[in-house]
Amino acid sequence: MTINEELKKKYPWKVQWTNRAFEASKFIPEYSSVVDLGGGMGGIYNYLKTSRYLSIDLEKWNDHTVKADFNKGQFPDFGLIKRQFVICLGTLEYIENPEEFLSKIDKYANRFILTYRRNTKGGMERKNNMEFEELRELLLKTNWEIVVEKKIRYGDRLFFCKKIYGKD
Repeated sequence: MTINEELKKKYPWKVQWTNRAFEASKFIPEYSSVVDLGGGMGGIYNYLKTSRYLSIDLEKWNDHTVKADFNKGQFPDFGLIKRQFVICLGTLEYIENPEEFLSKIDKYANRFILTYRRNTKGGMERKNNMEFEELRELLLKTNWEIVVEKKIRYGDRLFFCKKIYGKD
């Protein structure tokens, strides 16, 4: 996968999120199909070489990326084809309406891997800063059951969830 070098200059990230990508990849079996929401440069792709990978992001980083802005309600439709996993690594922090976002993403898959980092410094302006208990409640409210919760490092958690159907 070739990264768009002009975009790389526009967003000179100092931190590479390889640890969170590595931890998330452990939940994805070989030959799975994955859609990565807010996938950026596609750091998790390095760990999913046998999987079908697609990213949706604000920028078109590479040929695996579809450009969309979730804060403007843009959720690209890929027809009836669902992936096996939807991934959201360090993206929810930048979503203006997390409840609406979490309510819509099951259109992509019914298994969901999320990382959330509290109190980050620098980077793009955060839109929310939930406590982990608030996030757990929001996941349940939007019909996502937490199957595994794992601390990645201080202030950074991974949640592996599955969609709850027929709850309402």
